[in-house]
Amino acid sequence: MMYPIRKGFSCKLVRSVALLLVIILPGIGFAQVPLTNVAPTVTIDFSNTTPSTVGSNPQSAFSGAGFSPNPTQAGRLNSNAWSIVGQEPTDLNYGGTQTGNDYSLGATAIAVAQGGIYAFTGAPASAGNPMLMFQQSGGSFVPNGSVTLRFVNNGTTPISAMQVKYKVYVRNDQSRSTSFNLEWSNDGVNFTPFGGAGNYTTPATGTGSAVFLGSDVNVNIAGFGVAATQYGYIRWTISDVGGSGNRDEIMLDDIELTASYAAPCTPPS
Repeated sequence: MMYPIRKGFSCKLVRSVALLLVIILPGIGFAQVPLTNVAPTVTIDFSNTTPSTVGSNPQSAFSGAGFSPNPTQAGRLNSNAWSIVGQEPTDLNYGGTQTGNDYSLGATAIAVAQGGIYAFTGAPASAGNPMLMFQQSGGSFVPNGSVTLRFVNNGTTPISAMQVKYKVYVRNDQSRSTSFNLEWSNDGVNFTPFGGAGNYTTPATGTGSAVFLGSDVNVNIAGFGVAATQYGYIRWTISDVGGSGNRDEIMLDDIELTASYAAPCTPPS
């Protein structure tokens, strides 16, 4: 919760309190995507340049090896940054471990039938620069589910807006349409759909097995309002839309978050 600064309250004191919170809450900022006034951008392309706060340490390309907190095993993603709803056998909560079942189906360069999470390594991706792939089927994201990326404001002033970029690829080889829509939240409970450019739906009629770019998103979320030391959330929802039969494979890649920070407060005159 953000409280107003009363007249006469020192801006220096506000900055000191923010710094103290970072010091006494060491778990914040070291286990999920950190953003600061000096380094307000993070890029996640699932290659070996993916930050360890999102992937593994040492850094490695995602290989569909599942999720765990601060993983040291190559090919995993860091569950302190990721939450997933709608997967078997249960949802992935922040800090949880899911390294079996449909959470760790490995890498694939071809079409798959089993529902779950993969590293897609086929064209236009590769083993060294894969994509995060979702296949709906049975108990996997059916009829809906979500994938959430959590970040933390390690800056000294509030985040006032967030530029969000990412690419959605699709293998439209099935005759059922699926939506992949952007939402955001500053409390992890109440999410706001972005709508418009943040919404993508795969075609209802299958067009073949080639993977193509379905949506290249570049949007600005105004009024995000994430205070220093607090979390923000970017969520993608996956839902059935129409048609029948099996579902298309959807890939997420090249995520980039850039925070806009509020100006430092000025002392009252």
